[in-house]
Amino acid sequence: MAPKRGTLVSDKDLAKFTVIKDFIAGRIDRVLAASMLGLCERQVSRLARKIEAKGLLGVLHGNAGRVPHNRSSMIEERRATDSVSREFYDCNTTHAHEKVKQAGLTTKSYSTFRRWCRKRGIAKKTYRRRGTQRSARTRVPSEGLLIQWDGSHHAWNGTDTWVLIGGIDDATSKVVGAEFCHAESTLDCLRVFRQIVETHGVPSCVYTDKAGVYGGAKRVNFCEFERVLERLGTRIIYANSPQAKGRIERLWNTFQDRLIPELRLAKCKTMTEANAFLKKTFIPEWFNVRHSVTPQISQTSWRPSPGQAILDELFVLIETRKLGNDLTVSIDGVKWQVSSEVDGLLAAGGQIELRTDLQRRTEPFCQGQKVAMKKAPRAQKSA
Repeated sequence: MAPKRGTLVSDKDLAKFTVIKDFIAGRIDRVLAASMLGLCERQVSRLARKIEAKGLLGVLHGNAGRVPHNRSSMIEERRATDSVSREFYDCNTTHAHEKVKQAGLTTKSYSTFRRWCRKRGIAKKTYRRRGTQRSARTRVPSEGLLIQWDGSHHAWNGTDTWVLIGGIDDATSKVVGAEFCHAESTLDCLRVFRQIVETHGVPSCVYTDKAGVYGGAKRVNFCEFERVLERLGTRIIYANSPQAKGRIERLWNTFQDRLIPELRLAKCKTMTEANAFLKKTFIPEWFNVRHSVTPQISQTSWRPSPGQAILDELFVLIETRKLGNDLTVSIDGVKWQVSSEVDGLLAAGGQIELRTDLQRRTEPFCQGQKVAMKKAPRAQKSA
């Protein structure tokens, strides 16, 4: 039987055909044929039956000459890679594959999609530096026991440098709170931490770096962030290197790789839009679903929030000022007159506390009681 038109027979197949024909003709036995072809004796018998029935075609695989059912379509390949070049150019290959599948542009596997991107030269490359060998640290056993805390300075919207302040639970890898801010200031850190307390509760420990805003070497014993956490009963642990708090450092790497293209695709330009997308979509629907793990102990270590009134009292910046002889105090170059409505509270040369809340409103307090304050009249110049 002649082979089908267009079917190619390799030299290896021809050699196999010759050996099997010799076996059929009785010139060699089955053991020698199996040895020559590197097959078992049963396969030799099977090939002999196929060659007797089909001739030279019997030596070929049954799928020879057929188009694979899963063969990629050139149109589908071009459509998928065009979308990567046009829309998902800043996504890594895994991220781009997810977006292309969501858009219904391909049904192929990741390996096929990656091969398309590499062939076209649009696969995003990851450059990794050789790291220093370090011993692994075991996760804490329960949720709420340790929060890794940090801020990431980056051009999150592609143009402006914002700071993403947040914390990740060490036991579960869940992002418990995060927000874009203009700076890594004390008030911004307190605002994000208060959101965590109101949503989840009070953690036992916070693990952070030695930046001055968190009470590091430059601000020992007078950091407001440290004071608030101590009042809540939360202990601050300072890391000696970025690698020590590697969980949140890797979190920022993931966010910089994934969140920036997601913000662009969602058309989030302003910080308000970016924060809404981050809190309502990206963290709860993607990161915490994909990257969180089950803690070793199911019982949580979060302590209940002390309540709004106590939080309002705690989450403030406190600055002690000395009153002038005319009961005035200067704030940002503006002179304010403090009125003594409560007898015995205020005196010339005494001290008051200026408390600035998270909305940046400043109010004076003396011995724990609020006192009135108004702008002092300008002193008239002498003639």
